[in-house]
Amino acid sequence: MSAAKKYNVSSWVWRSNKDFVLNELARLVSYKISDLDIDAIEFGMEGTDSEIPAYFEYSFCGSEKLDFAISNESGADTLMVLVSASDHQASTVSLILDLAATYDIRARS
Repeated sequence: MSAAKKYNVSSWVWRSNKDFVLNELARLVSYKISDLDIDAIEFGMEGTDSEIPAYFEYSFCGSEKLDFAISNESGADTLMVLVSASDHQASTVSLILDLAATYDIRARS
């Protein structure tokens, strides 16, 4: 997929923060993310490269629909994330992506 769709929030994030980003995007629209979602996204990301550009598109449909695209970045330990956020979601999505680009976020058990 060439990311031709309009995405209004984007950033690279550390690969180690992929689960954090996905969980927080899902939480934003009250979507209960499952292992099947994670597996589908992981599988869909195979062969992607933001420099081509080749992205994997996915949507979370909870209280609202949130479309996003995700891609590997060749030669880096990062991912590129593009999100089609509504006006009231955009600042929260930006914060999620900024945190994931700045910090190494680990879930506490």
